[in-house]
Amino acid sequence: MAQIYGIELGVNEISMVFIGSILAGLAASSAPGIVGLSMIAMILDPLGLPTHVAIILLLAIDPIVDPILTALNVHANCAMTVFADNTHKQITDEETNI
Repeated sequence: MAQIYGIELGVNEISMVFIGSILAGLAASSAPGIVGLSMIAMILDPLGLPTHVAIILLLAIDPIVDPILTALNVHANCAMTVFADNTHKQITDEETNI
């Protein structure tokens, strides 16, 4: 984004983007995709980069990426359910054998 507008980012700016992105990702991890747009604005505004272009780009690809993220979320939830069930069965079997 900065390259498109000819803005050079130094080490401080890149580290700010890195840390800010991690914190924004943690804050919006369970929120829907549209919340990510406000997180992008929080990252780009202090750098002086235009947020409206990033929002338009994200809105354009969100319908493509959203079903993939939903499928991954459902798969992770199913995997965690199976893991928890197996763990519970092991604990229950150990208690009945004692």
